[in-house]
Amino acid sequence: TGMLGATFVSFYSARTEHRVVSLARNRADIECDISDAKAFRLVLDNLKPDIIINCAALVDINICEQTPTDSWNVNVEPLFTLHEWILSNKCKLIHISTDHFFDYGGAMPHAERDYVVFKNIYAKHKYCAEQIAKIVSGSLVLRTSIIGERKYHSDKVVFWEWALDAVMQDKKISLFHDAYTSSMDVLSFCEFTNQLLEKQVTGLYNLASSEVYSKKDFVLTLADRLDKKLSAATVGSVK
Repeated sequence: TGMLGATFVSFYSARTEHRVVSLARNRADIECDISDAKAFRLVLDNLKPDIIINCAALVDINICEQTPTDSWNVNVEPLFTLHEWILSNKCKLIHISTDHFFDYGGAMPHAERDYVVFKNIYAKHKYCAEQIAKIVSGSLVLRTSIIGERKYHSDKVVFWEWALDAVMQDKKISLFHDAYTSSMDVLSFCEFTNQLLEKQVTGLYNLASSEVYSKKDFVLTLADRLDKKLSAATVGSVK
């Protein structure tokens, strides 16, 4: 029911050869807390999916730091259940990871074999989840950064929403010239993931934009495309 999960649901629902089922604690086709291993296994036994796309994640960095157990229960624990269940059931696992491991190299693109950096609990736990997912036979693990609109209500805004609002309202903001990303739009991510699935690709891949750009460049380009002026914006540094 998050931004990525909801986009996958609509993407595959438009394809008549698929039966798509969403799973989340609420507002989903099946409501289940996936950190409850017993309840999660029961759902899997009843549903017997052919493909599982794990988009579930606790991405709020502050919450992960303040309550590491909550982070572990959402970002890692369900992978143990999935691994155990898939051992005795024929099922393809696609696990969505993060690019949060790379805060070095400036505008340099990163490869799958580049070393990773753990700046926080979130990064540590997402890396742990990767390791479990990778030992699932035939799994596909995708590191990424995505941008798009949320499909759910929340008091927290995602980067795209923040950037669009700042540009449209000409807000006073600080643009980080040294915070780099290679984010891609969420629908393109779904389309490319499906191509990898159809080609039966397995393993660990970085799936993102071919361009590496700063947050500053992104916002300035957005303003230019919308023919808006950023009269109150200043340039800052994440350092």
